[in-house]
Amino acid sequence: MPEITFRHLECALAMLIIMVAVAMGAPPFTCPLHTAIKFGNPDGGHVRTFGNSKFVLSYDGSKRTARWVAEYLPPGKPAHKEPRHNVFRPDPSVPREFRSMLSDYFLSNYDRGHLAPAADHAYARDAMDATFLLSNMVPQDKTLNRGLWADLEAWCRDQARSANGTWVFTGPAFMPADAPAQDIRKPDLAVTYRVIGPNHVAVPTHLWKTILIQGVNAPAVRSFLVPNAAPPDGKRFIDYAVDTDFLEHWVGLDFWSELPDDVETALEGDYP
Repeated sequence: MPEITFRHLECALAMLIIMVAVAMGAPPFTCPLHTAIKFGNPDGGHVRTFGNSKFVLSYDGSKRTARWVAEYLPPGKPAHKEPRHNVFRPDPSVPREFRSMLSDYFLSNYDRGHLAPAADHAYARDAMDATFLLSNMVPQDKTLNRGLWADLEAWCRDQARSANGTWVFTGPAFMPADAPAQDIRKPDLAVTYRVIGPNHVAVPTHLWKTILIQGVNAPAVRSFLVPNAAPPDGKRFIDYAVDTDFLEHWVGLDFWSELPDDVETALEGDYP
């Protein structure tokens, strides 16, 4: 039986109000969405929420990881910062047969890599604790997780402090080893990836982020696609900036779809 959350009840009540209002001649309007997906749900599928936290995720049962995680990072510095607790645990809302477990990561030589970083959600204990659910983790190269990727996460937080709102999507990618840097037309490529643990948790070949930063006058989008391996010496996260359309091709998601079409088109080709 699917879980019923307060947000589901809120949505159902809103839809009832909509039906009554439309029947009385009022113009239709849409059900309120979680603020993390204000600019679109990339695959239109079921979204898992975590209380009052500012992140949601879409889960891929076949890979035992999230397909994507969406976050809203509000402007300024949080008024409160929770200490990190590191209580990693399985997500009880995921059916047991599709769930990753702590034993899957044991002696795997991979970090339990956050998709929604704990530091992004230190504003409340329950929100930070939710980031340690294994549904928010992927097997991640240790050097990448603790170096270049952590720098990218910190950059997102820095951008959010001075922006009028920042939205972040993060997820795993499964790509051919010989995928061209920007040419998506090369045929006959093969995708291979490892799985770890007794539940066969998929190890992504790459990790990605796409970030919408709302400035004073206009939004900007930045997207990054990083191999899930120790980066070569001297590489910085900015070296892995990609066109958002290119990222969409490889991960099969439609980002920022609630923006006006002309704005979305312009932004998704605007990268460093």
